[in-house]
Parts: sequence; structure tokens; C-alpha cells
Amino acid sequence: MTYHGSDLTFTLVHAYEMTDTQFKYKCSCKKGFHCHGNGGDPFSNRIEYRSSHCERAPQSIDLEIRIDDRTVRKLKKQKSKSK
Repeated sequence: MTYHGSDLTFTLVHAYEMTDTQFKYKCSCKKGFHCHGNGGDPFSNRIEYRSSHCERAPQSIDLEIRIDDRTVRKLKKQKSKSK
């Protein structure tokens, strides 16, 4: 899905998987998945805005990346428990 906001056009993608440091999403270039850093927060659901760095894209694509309950968390560290 692509939509226009202010002076940018965003392509909506879903974050497929989250690790301790990155999330990945399926790229429309069919090469596979691309990764971006998660800003140190692998736990919360949110929307992240990034620019694609796909070498196969004819131009830079602005992305709205949805991180939600469907995003698979593959974490090595445990969420700290409150006392």
C-alpha cells in the first residue's frame, strides 16, 4: 500500500521479524528481506519511518514500517521484570 502525506509518499510494509538489535521486512524487489536497526527497543509495537536502502530500487523509497503483534520476536535477552 502506498499513500501520500505532506510532501512524501510512504509505502506501508510489515516488520516480519525483530531481533535484539534489528527488524526486517520483505522487500518488494523480491531479493528477500531488508533490515534496519530497532533503536534499542525490540519489545514495543509501533510505526517506524525509514528510507529504503535497496540497491535494486530505481529510487529511494520512504517506508512506513508497522511493528505489531504479528512481528515475530527472536530475542536473546529477556525483558526485565519489575520488582
